[in-house]
Amino acid sequence: MSSVPWETPSVPDPATESETTTPGKSNAELEAISAQNQLASPFFRLPAEVRNLIFHHAFGDNEIYAMPSGMCKFVCMGRPDNQFAWNLKSIAQIMALHLALICRQILFEVGPYLAFDSNSLGFTMPECFKLLMESLISEQKKRIEVVTFNHVYERG
Repeated sequence: MSSVPWETPSVPDPATESETTTPGKSNAELEAISAQNQLASPFFRLPAEVRNLIFHHAFGDNEIYAMPSGMCKFVCMGRPDNQFAWNLKSIAQIMALHLALICRQILFEVGPYLAFDSNSLGFTMPECFKLLMESLISEQKKRIEVVTFNHVYERG
């Protein structure tokens, strides 16, 4: 199964949210809740620049690899950019993906492209690069800034 770490199907997209995902709440009510959060929450009272630094620390500065995982499949693994050892971990171990699940305001501020804006992508096989690119929408592809190909040598 191909997996892209920044796609979380169980989380509603705030831009396309409808009455079916928030029963009984209109967009005006949701905006009022968001405004109340900004006044009452110590986190949302922080300047946007500080919140963005926190988000970047939680989601960014990683090298994400699409690794082979069976026939025509890949799994995303990663490591911090400053880690030189080839010690890949699951995306959930290196990125705070759960942060976007805490509340809709955080999900809205983080947006669907932060993982592309603040990380680099790495590949060991061209097939995995192709599979990953086929799974992304055009806006996600536009946000990719760094792609590296690493050849893995087997010792024999």
